[in-house]
Amino acid sequence: MINILHIEKSSFSMKALERIANNLGHVVYTAEDEDSIFEILEDTSIDLIITSTSISEGIIIELRESEYEDIPILVLTSSDDIHTRKKLFNIGISDYIIKNQMTEEKLKLYLDSFNKAQGLDLNGRHLEIAVLDDSHLSLKVIKRIFNNTTFTNIDYYSNYQDLLDAKKGYTLYLIDLVLPGASGEEVMLQLRKNNPHSVMILMSSVTNFKTISNLLLMGADDFIMKPFDRNFFIARISVHLRTRFLMDDLNKSNEALSKMANCDGLTGLYNHRYIIEKLKAEYDVAKRHNHSLSVVMLDIDFFKKVNDTYGHLVGDEVLIEVSDLLTNYLRNTDIIGRYGGEEFLIVLPKTNLEEAYKTINHVKNIIEQNNFPSINHTLTISGGICEYDGQEISSMIATADANLYKAKNTGRNKIC
Repeated sequence: MINILHIEKSSFSMKALERIANNLGHVVYTAEDEDSIFEILEDTSIDLIITSTSISEGIIIELRESEYEDIPILVLTSSDDIHTRKKLFNIGISDYIIKNQMTEEKLKLYLDSFNKAQGLDLNGRHLEIAVLDDSHLSLKVIKRIFNNTTFTNIDYYSNYQDLLDAKKGYTLYLIDLVLPGASGEEVMLQLRKNNPHSVMILMSSVTNFKTISNLLLMGADDFIMKPFDRNFFIARISVHLRTRFLMDDLNKSNEALSKMANCDGLTGLYNHRYIIEKLKAEYDVAKRHNHSLSVVMLDIDFFKKVNDTYGHLVGDEVLIEVSDLLTNYLRNTDIIGRYGGEEFLIVLPKTNLEEAYKTINHVKNIIEQNNFPSINHTLTISGGICEYDGQEISSMIATADANLYKAKNTGRNKIC
């Protein structure tokens, strides 16, 4: 439901609009003069003001300079020439409808779109938007439009250099084409370097289709004509943001699918297949650039006893806890995978044997000192390390595995 203030002197026009709006489920408050207008505004929360060109322009200007300046104003006019449109938008209206086209269906379409703009979600509250226009009137009109949507994180710029110097990256940029000292397309191209995925919409009263097509070819996502049609303005922004959100959702889905394909479902570490792929990639780099590379096989000591004593569900909890410790205490450059069962394969790029031993022994000590809540006592791990010296990948894994079993057979809780 929308609360509408209808400013009109003609009782016939008042009743006609009231009948149409009431049929659509909206409430209409009528006012004939300035005093009654402000009385209604003081007493009632008004969403939309509808008036006609028969009402003094001074009243519209006064509304725009009052505390009610953010309420959109829809004008019913009998003229549709460019001069009238510019004049109306210059005094601060939000939109207009041609009187002889003002049918119930036409008003319903407008009010429905107004409702959508008011309730526009599209994660609007969380988006960051930048508006650049050297015209304070245009900035005021755009601000008025946005004030009736869920978009709230909006920064307004009248100087292009201030926008270029800003440290923020915005989801959406609205850029005036004609600016003092630079063109909108130049500003857009500079912004595009650091914000390749942002939506960039240029704005202007230019109607030359060749100019507009060139701007689109240069990287603008869209072009909005001035003076602004409120519904078209919101619709164009919504289309591009909806596409952006769909792409974000698609990327998230692809990431989730990739994680499902490449990660172990229990621990979240890389699975057997993918850790081998990561090892192959690091192996190629080490071979090509003559870098150090070490691989480690780790195994939880006496893990079978955990499963036999506490059950496999608790055993799974222990595997998760050990995986978390490995993730938290190994370096960001180290690559960890669940090789199988309670065994872990760790790839240490640009790391020689001595550095690998120091790193893994440190993690071994942390795990040994950790109290595992699921079994209420400590655990130990054993490990075997192999450094790349020209052998094949299979040989590196076999050597690390042999060193692991050497650690197991010589007392456990050690790294060989």
